[in-house]
Amino acid sequence: MNASLSYLKRLPRYREVANVLVKNGFGFVINSVGNRHPWLRRHRHRQELETIGDSLPKRLRRACEELGPTFVKLGQLLSTRADLLSPEYISELEKLQDNVLPIPFEQVEAVLAQDGLDSSLIFSAFEQVPIAAGSIGQVHQATLSNGAQVVVKVKRPGIDRQMAIDLAIILDLANYAEKYQGWAKHDRVSELVEELAAALCNELDFRKEARNAERFKQNFVSNPNVIIPGVFWQYSTENVLVMEYVPGIKISDIAAIQAGGYEVGRIVNHLVECLFQQIYLDGLFHADPHPGNIAIAEGEAIILYDFGQVGFVDQLTRDKYIDLVIGMMRYDTEGVTRALLNIAIDDHPVRLNDLRRDVGRLAQKYYGVPFSGINVGEALREILELSVKHQLRMPPELTLMAKMLLTMESLVTTLDPGISLVDIAQPYGKKALKERYSAKRMGHEVRSAMLELADIARALPRNVNNLAQRLEEGELRIKMEYSNIRDMLVRIDIISNRICLAIVMSSILIGCSLIVNQAETYFLRHFPLVEVGFVLAVLIGLYLAYSIIRSGRY
Repeated sequence: MNASLSYLKRLPRYREVANVLVKNGFGFVINSVGNRHPWLRRHRHRQELETIGDSLPKRLRRACEELGPTFVKLGQLLSTRADLLSPEYISELEKLQDNVLPIPFEQVEAVLAQDGLDSSLIFSAFEQVPIAAGSIGQVHQATLSNGAQVVVKVKRPGIDRQMAIDLAIILDLANYAEKYQGWAKHDRVSELVEELAAALCNELDFRKEARNAERFKQNFVSNPNVIIPGVFWQYSTENVLVMEYVPGIKISDIAAIQAGGYEVGRIVNHLVECLFQQIYLDGLFHADPHPGNIAIAEGEAIILYDFGQVGFVDQLTRDKYIDLVIGMMRYDTEGVTRALLNIAIDDHPVRLNDLRRDVGRLAQKYYGVPFSGINVGEALREILELSVKHQLRMPPELTLMAKMLLTMESLVTTLDPGISLVDIAQPYGKKALKERYSAKRMGHEVRSAMLELADIARALPRNVNNLAQRLEEGELRIKMEYSNIRDMLVRIDIISNRICLAIVMSSILIGCSLIVNQAETYFLRHFPLVEVGFVLAVLIGLYLAYSIIRSGRY
């Protein structure tokens, strides 16, 4: 009952999503799942022609903008996934902006009161006009009763419910697509939707952002060149986040930086130092380092804001990425191919010879170049493009890391076009390489490998015995999957239904023809049997003709 009620609540939004998709030239999406979907069936084979002149990526961006905050945020998340989308789609989705009006101050106060925060007691001053507004929340400047300057991030009322409905619809479409479309099942579309939905839900809980900020602050506590605003935990909830107000000059405001007399060289050094500490030392990095989230304070210190999106890579994963780049430096095509397959998070079969050939071409670019001279962000981007070509799904952290490195390089170039990120990063690259192949690290890896081999050796007799028992008892089973078998069965089902209807129609026509001249059967208890039969046959024929024309297969 609850599921049905929930489904009914989503029906108006289903109609809106279908209309926007069709309007922007994505009628084929509706067609691919609408044949079986109880609500989208009526929207099949509709197609608006007004947007056909635009490219598919541009139409996707416009559809996300029309569908609102959930789709905009998902599009922004997808723009970081170079392992899933081509550069054309990435470029368009990066243009998505949160074009929303700020909520009235009365609603801000209502959210605070709902979470047990009495603004009149906590704050001595509260700016009613927000300094920033997004699709999830908006930020106000305020002063605590003790005089501390803070920023208050308040969630939009109703955004949780709206995003829950939208995500349920998207997941529903993904599940239908997987059920009836071979490509969707092959690409595990529902898993991708769940992964993106989890990332989006993390942003809805401000307590998670607060914990991220606290971890960053602890990581940089001994680094005076990086400032992380502190969290006021006593006033922070799932819907409200109160943080220390740390003013600074936006890093992209070159005129203000120059007017303030800041030394650009020191800023760049601090920025690169901040970047490489996150990746090579901490493993926790800021996944959304656009210019609005980075500012410059006194002493050329770097200020980081907004910790809703962060990435984490453990030491083993970082070593794999370094090994991947080093393999290209050494022109070790086989090693790079093996590393790519090990890093990939799915078991999709690939054409190994084609993959090795493309890896060899990429490795030629880096052959003989020292690690300290390689632009790691560019190398990771090219690896991701290679993975897209061969349908290898890479970990999300790899794409976030590549985006972060490329964004940082763009910021460095903006600050001073004459500075090379590669030149500045050389000491860090050498340090990372030294640590990667240090005696301590190699000894740890050898010990881990020996323990793993020992576990395998201990389990081997038991596994062999289990296999022998199953063979002896005849219980060994082999599971086989036929690709696109479900699509074929659906088509056979449709064809067989049409054949049955055609046979019924023909039988009615023949039967009516045989008895039409028999006067005594013209009325069966005053019932016009022959005429009703002819009308029924015509209706069945019209339905068959309509279904065949609608399918486009005639």
